[in-house]
Amino acid sequence: MMVELWKRMLSRYVHPSINCAEDSLRALLDRSEIKCKEIWEFVFITDQNAVKQHFFGQDITFEIEKLKELLEDHIFDIGNEIDYDGNIENSTMQFAKNLLNRIKGESHSST
Repeated sequence: MMVELWKRMLSRYVHPSINCAEDSLRALLDRSEIKCKEIWEFVFITDQNAVKQHFFGQDITFEIEKLKELLEDHIFDIGNEIDYDGNIENSTMQFAKNLLNRIKGESHSST
């Protein structure tokens, strides 16, 4: 009898809360992905060479449409290659390094 009570409570209270949390996390992830893409696209379209120099150590050019496609296809892979240490600046620089490696790979494969 107690087991049935727990099952009903889980079904009524816990499962909906878990589903709500999952939906919230999914929405947050989607928004974060959009913002991440927008930021890196801005880095590439800016005329401020110092910005590119800061992130990539060089003034780099890459077609914006190819960048959008690369980010669309590989943003999670690039992010998963980061060794997170809790420092946002370190993570950002690692993402930039991983992105640059992908761009170089794209440039070599298209020539």
